[in-house]
Amino acid sequence: MGDSQGIDQLVIGPALKAVAYGIDASLRAAGRAIGVVEKPAADGNPLSSVRIWFKAFIPQEMLSGPPGFDCFLGDNRGYSSDRNAPARMHSEVFLQDLHTPRPTMTQNHSCGLTRQVKCDSGQPVASARAPIDGMRFYNFRYPGAEV
Repeated sequence: MGDSQGIDQLVIGPALKAVAYGIDASLRAAGRAIGVVEKPAADGNPLSSVRIWFKAFIPQEMLSGPPGFDCFLGDNRGYSSDRNAPARMHSEVFLQDLHTPRPTMTQNHSCGLTRQVKCDSGQPVASARAPIDGMRFYNFRYPGAEV
């Protein structure tokens, strides 16, 4: 994973900066945990495709909402390399033909169902999914590349 250089140059509050550093550290740890390998395939051929996914999840089973709201259900899980593990958001990019001058990129994004429940009984109050309109991967190579 890349380092967090440049975060200080952004006009963001200290809390968001702490979150950004935490995400970067978490991603580095997750990469080590699942054994990310950057070398040619066992047959000696160059790497031709890579699938990368990011998930945001709430580890608790239930958590209190902000003032005026009941509780919300979390994902009730820990870190996982399972692409199908429940999450608040999932973003995935599949890079193919990396060994050619014109690699391709396919992306997939989704948001999990957020469920508000009564804190004392767990009875459902409301549920909704966040929109995915702003979720997208940009060109990983350089400005102007046709990926």
